[in-house]
Amino acid sequence: MPKKLIIGPARKRNLPALAGHDGSHLGLLHERWKRVGEGKGDLVVATLKGRPVGQIYLWRQPADEDEVRERLPGIPLLMNLWVHRNFRRRGVGRALVEYAEERLRRLGHPAVALAVEEENGYAKEFYLGLDYLDWGFGKLKTHRDEFDGNRSLSWEVCDILVKELVTSPSVGHRSPP
Repeated sequence: MPKKLIIGPARKRNLPALAGHDGSHLGLLHERWKRVGEGKGDLVVATLKGRPVGQIYLWRQPADEDEVRERLPGIPLLMNLWVHRNFRRRGVGRALVEYAEERLRRLGHPAVALAVEEENGYAKEFYLGLDYLDWGFGKLKTHRDEFDGNRSLSWEVCDILVKELVTSPSVGHRSPP
């Protein structure tokens, strides 16, 4: 993990820097920011020397997919983990996930889940390395939010991974509120 990496709640002013020149990413961030304001989740940002270098969203409302709501009732989801390409494979993603997990532990959640597109082997290996396990009900067709001026939905087949949040690991950054 880069020295002096700070992880905490995003500020609206972080959104343009996180999106860079990607209008679709900025649209997603604005949609997530709106959900934060409605108390439906948390947008967390990693900054280095005041510059946003990564983000993760904690979805704390019922999942959109019926199968997830039925089989994992009340379980929050991690979504939209993103790290700037110049900071990948340096511990930023791990630090964001660990922060999110600790925040959810403090809120009393016994577990967390996420979806990984079946073709994204790197992401799946990343999460398996963080002790996430397959949920045991097979792959699932999930929706993906796309923002190209308007919000639209596309579909992808995903592996659903789950992690129990029983014990708190030592986290090398500020604890979540």
